[in-house]
Amino acid sequence: MTSAYIYDGYTQRGCIAERPGLHPELHYEFRPRIQRERRRFYEDMKMPLVDKDDRINQLLCESLVSWSIPEAISESICERLHPAIRSHLLEVCLGNSAAEQAAVGNSKAGPSSGCSTPESRPEIVSIAELGSTTKTPEPPLPIMESS
Repeated sequence: MTSAYIYDGYTQRGCIAERPGLHPELHYEFRPRIQRERRRFYEDMKMPLVDKDDRINQLLCESLVSWSIPEAISESICERLHPAIRSHLLEVCLGNSAAEQAAVGNSKAGPSSGCSTPESRPEIVSIAELGSTTKTPEPPLPIMESS
């Protein structure tokens, strides 16, 4: 669900549709960045001594709460994301693009975004599992329609 006000702890869910030959579908939950964080990020990206890739990875780790990748969210994993997924997540977390949603309900046409329905989507790996050596994936999160 979307909100005009980003309160502390507010999260959104999104999906990146599979692109055959490039990458699989990805479900994720994230915290959108507020204007002060966006400005700081863009200012950092102008600094000559800042490693741009490290700063992007840091922002993604600060923003992402969970995802359907079977690895915990970390800067080293974000570094190795498929470029199309990485740039899409960055634009969504910064609020420059909308997060695609999987279809909910009994749509005869199926998901308009190309994302799977909640019943068929993969398991989500939570950020709480970062330090865990044995991962037990959380049950899938329900996808909510944006208003």
